[in-house]
Amino acid sequence: MEVKERENMIGVLPKRKTMLYRQSQGNRDTTVYPTTPDHNIQSTTQGMTQALRVGKHLRRVMDNDGGSPDL
Repeated sequence: MEVKERENMIGVLPKRKTMLYRQSQGNRDTTVYPTTPDHNIQSTTQGMTQALRVGKHLRRVMDNDGGSPDL
């Protein structure tokens, strides 16, 4: 990508990428992987707690630095 093209993309691309981890049933019992597609493997109770905690933290971070209001 040329410099001019990159300059045109400023304001269109996200400011950051965020990867989240949360515990799933597959982390607790690896035998589910051969029989269950990844998108059907559910979070554990602990995983849901982790995801909610991280979501609240990310909302504070985004609110404080002018991030997307849609988050």
